[in-house]
Amino acid sequence: MRPTEHRVPLTGMFFIDSVRKFRVMSTLGPMARSVEDLRLALGIIAGPDGIDTDVPPAPWKDPTPTEMRDLRIAWLSAFPESTTQDEIRAAVEGMAKELTRQNVMVEERPPDVDLRRQYELGQELFGLVASAFEEEGEPRSLEAYLAALDRRDKVMRAWEEFFADWDAFLAPAGTRTAKRHEEGDPETAEEYPFSLSALSGCPMVVIPVGIDQQGLPFGLQIIGKRWDDERLLDIAESLSELTDGF
Repeated sequence: MRPTEHRVPLTGMFFIDSVRKFRVMSTLGPMARSVEDLRLALGIIAGPDGIDTDVPPAPWKDPTPTEMRDLRIAWLSAFPESTTQDEIRAAVEGMAKELTRQNVMVEERPPDVDLRRQYELGQELFGLVASAFEEEGEPRSLEAYLAALDRRDKVMRAWEEFFADWDAFLAPAGTRTAKRHEEGDPETAEEYPFSLSALSGCPMVVIPVGIDQQGLPFGLQIIGKRWDDERLLDIAESLSELTDGF
């Protein structure tokens, strides 16, 4: 893939909503042609703007440049109970092999989290918040919402423990490339990749890694430790330089 073809979004789940009712899991990050441009964009927009009260006054910092040989990378090419498209799985495995050649510590290992329950928890949280704004039906209780948030805290702690041992986690950005309009709703397991960052609160970068036999692009998601976006970008920049030929 030529450098001019790179599209590198820092992604999460987001909704355009004036009330911001999904604020606990909604994130809108920029999309850029390179990690360098992404770093520039985030450096400009980082910090409080006087509107979003959830943003702490944490200054953007420049991390120490990443040495590939010092990295510890965990990876997963397919998700439990799901079928990942062959080209996507092969690209993730190819990245893992290339990292091994670069003398990076690499291991096929997911975080100690039940991905089905994590996904279902996300659905529950969004449903609990949405129900409070529905005109019809009985809104679910505040108690149920707070209990779900408590379970989310446990998920976040599991990811924190995972990143105490690993610098980044690599996985498919999706189990398949874009579906046709006439196709039905995806299976639950196909949605697992999209809940990793939103539920854990960990930053995530998607880099392009290939094109399937139908000419549709697919990507690899790189997830890092919470509150360490700058280092994740540094790691993503190093990994994006290895994607040519995947």
